[in-house]
Amino acid sequence: MNCRIQFRRKGTISAETECLEKFAENLGADLLGVADLKLFQSYDGFDPSLLDFSFGISIGIRLSDSVIDRITVDDPTPEYASHYKAVNAVLDDIALRITDRIQGDGYAALPIPASQITNPALQQGAISHKAIGAIAGLGAITPAAGYVTPLSGIVIGSIAGILCYRAMLWRWNHF
Repeated sequence: MNCRIQFRRKGTISAETECLEKFAENLGADLLGVADLKLFQSYDGFDPSLLDFSFGISIGIRLSDSVIDRITVDDPTPEYASHYKAVNAVLDDIALRITDRIQGDGYAALPIPASQITNPALQQGAISHKAIGAIAGLGAITPAAGYVTPLSGIVIGSIAGILCYRAMLWRWNHF
């Protein structure tokens, strides 16, 4: 792929993000979003050592519908546990390859494993991948902690989609 990650100025990333999205898609990602980490610094679990970085990249892979449909309210299934581990391994591999790509273009990058726990008492990682995804405009974090009914998902998705779209329009018109 013959494109570079380019920055218009410190603190903003240009439309060249599309090139990175295509690179990630070729590696097996279904989603990729770039978030301004300044918007994330007030997050309770934010690791101050990440202040050296301007952006967070969120990568997503669609989980198997059949595996998700078999999860019960009381307990995830063994299939889900295996699927979760396998998908996180792929996400970690994609993150390593994107890191290599970004470093090859002369920028600093730090891959953070998808399910790495740095604060066991709170079950938190060095950074919230969900929060980075939300800031990047890929989705919304709900009070239901990730589980919503299909109808609620449609409502939340519609509202979040409109808000994310408006925010992205504002972002591109002001930077």
